[in-house]
Amino acid sequence: MRPFGLTTSRLAALSACLALATLAGGAPSALAHKRHSVAPAEASRASADSAVVLRDSTIARNADSAAARFAVSPAVDSFRVAALPTSDDEPPFRMPPMREALFEHAHNAIVHFPIAFTLAALGLTLFARGRPGFGSAARLLLWLAALGATAAFFSGRIQEQNFEGEPKEWLVELHEKLGIATALGLWTWLAIASWERSRRFAWLLGLIVAVLVGITAFYGGVVAHAH
Repeated sequence: MRPFGLTTSRLAALSACLALATLAGGAPSALAHKRHSVAPAEASRASADSAVVLRDSTIARNADSAAARFAVSPAVDSFRVAALPTSDDEPPFRMPPMREALFEHAHNAIVHFPIAFTLAALGLTLFARGRPGFGSAARLLLWLAALGATAAFFSGRIQEQNFEGEPKEWLVELHEKLGIATALGLWTWLAIASWERSRRFAWLLGLIVAVLVGITAFYGGVVAHAH
């Protein structure tokens, strides 16, 4: 019995596409994280330095003489050293309740599946040109990508409430619109790939949808990681 008409060689090609897509799927969000994130320790240190500068300027304005400023400068230096955060000051991370970990941030985990399946489907669709036997494997990946994108949309709607009234609200709305377009594009791609008369154009729509997936993932990375 061969599910979806897949032979051993086609299953091997499918597995290879999934492995490569999984490696590449995190690139858009990782790029967004690299370009926009700030390390917590560096942010805390910058905040502490700003506080020290403000304190220094306040002392300088209120001092009656240079001698008075000189007298308090050692205290200022002590304050500067004490204000810098240390690893000992940070409490260890506490695991949230399992229900919260699974459902309240489900979107952040689900989105990786449609990204990987879309890239794998595109790779197999391009490889299947002139090799009709691999089309069934590509359509299977498209089913998984479309279902994953739909699940990502609904899970994203749940987390969207956390950004209401926040500075990132407009960015979340943009990311949501891109996600809707991505899901519709995936279902359209699947329909075209499933209809024999239009199947030859599936690779072109796949390229467009893959680019859209990358853009959507990039903005999602900015929402999740930018500070």
